[in-house]
Amino acid sequence: PEERALLSAAVSRRASGVARMLQPWPPPDATHAGRRPPWTHPTRPFRLTGGIDATFGRRDGTHTIVVVLTGDHSATTRDRLAYEALVELLGLRRAPAVVRGLMPDAGRDWSVAVDDRLLEDGIGAAVAAARTALGIRRADGAGLPRHPSPACRRCAHATGCADGQAWLDGPGRRRLGFLPAAP
Repeated sequence: PEERALLSAAVSRRASGVARMLQPWPPPDATHAGRRPPWTHPTRPFRLTGGIDATFGRRDGTHTIVVVLTGDHSATTRDRLAYEALVELLGLRRAPAVVRGLMPDAGRDWSVAVDDRLLEDGIGAAVAAARTALGIRRADGAGLPRHPSPACRRCAHATGCADGQAWLDGPGRRRLGFLPAAP
């Protein structure tokens, strides 16, 4: 009986969370709905684009931003919310009080208070994204993260990537029905 009550309470909490997320979008009390224009650096060809879906202002002058995410909570969720807080700070010159991540696929709602630590994590996420973007533009692909996979077959940097070549010569070759290349 006690286990049944706990299970029933857990199901009820999950169902009410999903029901809250199924309300009309954007909510009627949103002060801004939709994407904002990207923030552009004033003297460099650099811009950051956020994915904020709604903003809720409060009477005390603070505001909450909402980001709708696909899937379930993962290790990168906090970094994504931190990045969105940073873009909002740069665009409005005012940091949000709270960043809220809605994950309707999983029925989750995660709120994070914005502080200096979260904004530092947002800078780290922006730097990582910029490194990846710059590495893709470079002919040699230096600085790109290496994740050998079937995508190596179509990668523009496959010829200069030892990890990708090793994967293509080994397990990647086998996956196409061929034997590994002889050493």
